Formats: sequence, structure tokens, C-alpha cells
Amino acid sequence: MNFLEEIVRLNPEHCDVIRELSVAYLKRGMPDKWKPIFDRAVECDPAHWTPWRGYLYLYFYRDYQKAIADFNASDTLTPNHIDSPQGHSVDYWSGHAYLGAKDYENFIHYYQKHIA
Repeated sequence: MNFLEEIVRLNPEHCDVIRELSVAYLKRGMPDKWKPIFDRAVECDPAHWTPWRGYLYLYFYRDYQKAIADFNASDTLTPNHIDSPQGHSVDYWSGHAYLGAKDYENFIHYYQKHIA
């Protein structure tokens, strides 16, 4: 972590390293420390890290509404590209989020979109 912090000190715009700094806090269940750092990575490179934050909201925190908001934002940020955090499309992850939120109509819509 000291090494990563030094890289960010030398280059505050190194988005990948900023994101990497957040991982230790995420994996230890410390959202109060994880989120501000990850949000900095999203601000630094929103097109890349917004869908990832949605995945993390979904997978680690089961915050379906924030996950859906980030997946929708990623579609806006990259309109001609389907983002794939963790190897699945944002449509797939959106389907999971809508399923968790018990919005079955959107769940079916996004799964069909992912399959197509």
C-alpha cells in the first residue's frame, strides 16, 4: 500500500493505481475507506471504472439501486460499446441487479438483451 500511495503522490492521475488502493479496504469490508478511494478512480476514468463500481455495489454490498445507476451510467458513457466488468456484459449484471431488486420485468429485459 505504501508503494501504491507513493505512485499516486507522484502521479495523482494514475487511475489504475488509485483503484488498486481501494481493493484492500473492499476485501476487508471497510466501505467507509473503500468508497472514497474508488470514487476517485471513477472520477479519474469514468468510462472504465463506473461499470466496475456497479459490479462491486452488486456483488459485495447488494446495493441494487446504486448498481443499476452505475450500469445505466456506463451505457451513457460508452454508447457504442458494451462494458464487461468481470467478464460479463453490463446487461447481464443489470439483470442480476433487477432480480435482486425484485423488478422481474427489467430482469427479463436485460437478460434477453444479454443473450441476444
